Amino acid sequence: MDSDLKPKSIVISSPEAQVSSASIEQELQKQFSEVKNATERQSIRELTRELARLSLDQVAAILETSGTIAGVSLRASLEFLRAAPEAGETLAAGELRLWGEMGRRLAIGDVETAISFFLAGVNDLKGVPPDA
Repeated sequence: MDSDLKPKSIVISSPEAQVSSASIEQELQKQFSEVKNATERQSIRELTRELARLSLDQVAAILETSGTIAGVSLRASLEFLRAAPEAGETLAAGELRLWGEMGRRLAIGDVETAISFFLAGVNDLKGVPPDA
């Protein structure tokens, strides 16, 4: 892979960006406090923490793909979101999109099959060479 195509780290150094980052944090806290169910709040926090370990490209791919899956099935979309952080350790952003699209197509035919597909994860793909 060309070094120009590798994701780069984002460093927030300007005061405006730091203020923006702080306001995002405040907005997240406000949204979390509005969720009445403590279990849901914890689930959202865990998912956010897991997604934060991935690259920005991967997170964008996961969120975009989750939205397209939700157009077919909210349950399948939630299972995709739960499985995606672990899948992100194996798959690149484009591959995450393709994996999600496969699950979305399965959900069109049978939601339970799509959920099982996402629950199975991508561990079987770890042995496949990247150029295959």
